[in-house]
Amino acid sequence: MRQFVFIVSFLSVLAACSQQPANDCAYSGGKPVKNVDVVVATAPAGDLTLRSVCFVNNGTKAVSIDAIETSPVSVEGKEVWSFQPTSSDERKDWVLPVGKGFYQRNFLGMNAPDYGGGIPMISLWNKDACVSVGLTEPVMRQVSMPVSRKGNVTRAVIRQEFPEPVKLAPGDTLYALKQFVIEGQGDFFQPLRQFAGYMHDTYGWEAPVSPEDAYEPVWCAWGYERTFTVDEVVGTLPKVVELGFKWVDIDDGYQICEGDWTANERIGAEGMRRMTDAVHEAGLKAKIWWAPMSADPGSALATEHPEMLLVQKDGTHEDISWWDSWYLSPVNQYTWKYTEDLVDMFLVDWGFDGFKLDGHYLNLCAPDYNPASGLSYPEEAPERLPEFFAHLYGQAQADKPGCVVQLCPCGCAVNFFSIPFMNQAVASDPTSSAQIRMKRMVYAAMCPDLAYYADHVELSDGGLDFASQVGVGGVIGTKFTWPKVNPDAQECGGSLLTPEKEALLRKWVPIYTEKMLSTGTYLDLYTYGIDKPEAHVIDKGKALYYAFYAPKWNGEPITLRGLDASHTYSVTEYTADEPVTYLVNGSDPVIKPVFEGNYLIEVTEFRQAAPEVKDGDTVLATNPLVEKFLTEVDYPDKTCTEYTKVLDYYGGFDGKNITWDNWATKWPDGDKPLSYSIRWKAADVEDGVMTLHLEDELSWARDKEIAPGSRFVTITNLVPNDKYTYKVTTESGKVLTEGSFTTTGHLHQVFFTGDIEYKNGVALKGSGGRNARDLGGWTGLDGKKTKYRKIYRGGRLNEKWEPYPINAQGQQELLFEGIGAQLDLRGKSDVMTTPAAEGLAHCAPVIEQGGKAMLVNDHAKTKQCFEFVLDCVRKNKPVYFHCSLGRDRTGTLDILLLGLLGVREGDIAKEYEVTYFAPVGYSVSSSEKDSNTEPVFRNTRMEWVYSDVVPYFWEMAGDGSFADGVEKYLLTVAGVPQKDIDEFRKLMLD
Repeated sequence: MRQFVFIVSFLSVLAACSQQPANDCAYSGGKPVKNVDVVVATAPAGDLTLRSVCFVNNGTKAVSIDAIETSPVSVEGKEVWSFQPTSSDERKDWVLPVGKGFYQRNFLGMNAPDYGGGIPMISLWNKDACVSVGLTEPVMRQVSMPVSRKGNVTRAVIRQEFPEPVKLAPGDTLYALKQFVIEGQGDFFQPLRQFAGYMHDTYGWEAPVSPEDAYEPVWCAWGYERTFTVDEVVGTLPKVVELGFKWVDIDDGYQICEGDWTANERIGAEGMRRMTDAVHEAGLKAKIWWAPMSADPGSALATEHPEMLLVQKDGTHEDISWWDSWYLSPVNQYTWKYTEDLVDMFLVDWGFDGFKLDGHYLNLCAPDYNPASGLSYPEEAPERLPEFFAHLYGQAQADKPGCVVQLCPCGCAVNFFSIPFMNQAVASDPTSSAQIRMKRMVYAAMCPDLAYYADHVELSDGGLDFASQVGVGGVIGTKFTWPKVNPDAQECGGSLLTPEKEALLRKWVPIYTEKMLSTGTYLDLYTYGIDKPEAHVIDKGKALYYAFYAPKWNGEPITLRGLDASHTYSVTEYTADEPVTYLVNGSDPVIKPVFEGNYLIEVTEFRQAAPEVKDGDTVLATNPLVEKFLTEVDYPDKTCTEYTKVLDYYGGFDGKNITWDNWATKWPDGDKPLSYSIRWKAADVEDGVMTLHLEDELSWARDKEIAPGSRFVTITNLVPNDKYTYKVTTESGKVLTEGSFTTTGHLHQVFFTGDIEYKNGVALKGSGGRNARDLGGWTGLDGKKTKYRKIYRGGRLNEKWEPYPINAQGQQELLFEGIGAQLDLRGKSDVMTTPAAEGLAHCAPVIEQGGKAMLVNDHAKTKQCFEFVLDCVRKNKPVYFHCSLGRDRTGTLDILLLGLLGVREGDIAKEYEVTYFAPVGYSVSSSEKDSNTEPVFRNTRMEWVYSDVVPYFWEMAGDGSFADGVEKYLLTVAGVPQKDIDEFRKLMLD
């Protein structure tokens, strides 16, 4: 066995080292060695103090050394916590309290035939201080980092043991391995991040950055266990899609055996391909479970290719107890080639999109004595083991760029040096919810941009602790079976999707996909173990998400750390079945919640209430930017190809300073209607919820619940030129305020709250009913006005391939407005087959393009759209129609409906151009970005749909009106009966 020992002349090191009293010590037979001087050199490296320790024989006789202990650190106190990230078959917590009499060896080599490795750092902390010690070697060294406690003193040290004692001649020097110490406060988080940073700067260790796919929720077929069938997997996919999962993991049981990874007779290669094809047809992605670097003794691989097997010093093969398998040598060229070929089979031949690399044994291996491995010394195998994953990862990315590679060293503290060669971490068979949360914190410290899969929720406490997955920023996962269990499955009762579990999934998956805490930044604001309750904080830019965990919390005060003392914040219990929102002051951000298990909250900077409306007031309903445009612009008919005025208006563009770099941030929210607040005296507020009753003169009336303690309620989406009455009452019936106000304006705009995120100036996801407005209020046939709250047009309410619908608040606002139906005009790539909110009537004819092509080529579907709108108006079920942006297909139907009602074409032009006041992505096209230095404006009436559709209708009209042209189109091309046209006009004009 090679020993990492360096013996040099005492005189050659004395100049470089300074004598320093310390507890570094050399041992022989368990006793300190006499006549040996300890020489230590220290150097700062950022927050680390590097230590070079050497032992010098200053005597006249040779000494024998069988162990050295260096860089001891300690803390004193009754309550001490520790970070001890090493591995054993007990699968202990990596973070744990240190009680009296505690001892743990923390050996970084093999602690069992197939358990070993970890992170070469230990941390100890109490409420006042934190000390950490570790190695700064370029590879994993087989040393110990024992932690012990005597009385109130807890100690950690680096212990290097020599199986063959080192003989140190007089004047010779023995060097210890390179190491560091960090002193500070808090817990292990910052020391671990500092250590990772040092390893990056010194050796090029890279913290991985995950692709977006790695953050998507996971359904794993392991619920069916090893005797799963292709039919079971394929049959579950509809439910997987329905519940919002995006990944399908095919688990253990498809292979002949470990080592022989071709499909067994039960599944077959065609069965593997059938599963991936079905997964892809469902719009999902597939990972395959694989236990690489293993071979069963009876496998063809082990029998025919002994050159790949790891050979121990006694000539035996290293055992993998879980599968009764043998290790392959991880740095053997034959192993690498064999592994690369398997990657090709899985990804190319079978069509998988990623890997679930599974097995505790993957963390480390024993020294390899197989001559075929070509090693310089046996310890090269464990030291260079990460190179195996580097080759596997490289081949996977070559086959499928962006391929998700999950490394799951089950129950083990991950081998620090293997981390760069995965892009999805995992809770790796957690034994408790606490482990799920703690492991997320560890990975976040080392790798802030690495996706963390929280593993099957069935492994959490009670099998249903979604809060521990979501609250800490884990990727949610499950292994449910449906509609029945596999008869051979033994875990979790077959993991059947019970009604209780399905209800929880229907709650938590949308929460996960809406908030996406897994993509946020983990903040180090609380000290693990010391601060009570256990706390985790995720920064999502616009909000901080706090997650508190305790068996039971009875209202003791908790301080929300990380807030600005000069600001007020809104706190929302976003996972509650009935979310409650309240305010905290940043100068005293103390909350007193009562909860069992968990308390998850969203904290956002509180914006002051909208302008107050009082009894007798008159207020503007339309956004002022749009109101100015509609008031000042008058387009004559038949001028749409000649000029446009919208570009002269701020929000319509005005844009002398809009570029591709700032187009998402410089655009005002002109599509949002004005909001107002109704307020009352704080002294009048009673305990319990309050109720707003709001109604207008158009027979519209609604009640809205107001959270306890509130001093105002916001109202928006107001109809112009209307009169509203309001009343706010307490639970006891006390009237807090009442009155009436009138509105003015030209357009009834609406907005439904969504979760919109931007990256590099481009809206990534979410909607919120942007670019949305009512078709009411325009002058039509015989001077009659189009009716309000019958037909709405706008942008998308949800996506197809990404589960980012308008959020729960937005859905409530949509239903509060009274929307009863949704007409989705999108094409097959993004159309939704289900409505954006429960209870909406829904129609989705699948239309690929707008403009004249929609009217002529898709005239049957245009008729379907008209008949659906008519039926909704007939049934007094207000309908919201939209495509993706609310511009082209929506604009085409909008022109048709307003034209049929007799709205003057010049007014329809103004209504069409209001889309320009919506944010970029709705009003401005990025499709020509590569060939244009500035944003491309293609939504004026001069271009795109309007200049295509309007001349067509005028041509149909001949010498008649625009309304005549639309009517003739519907009768002669679309085939709409005259009676339906007449009924529509009668119902929509007043």
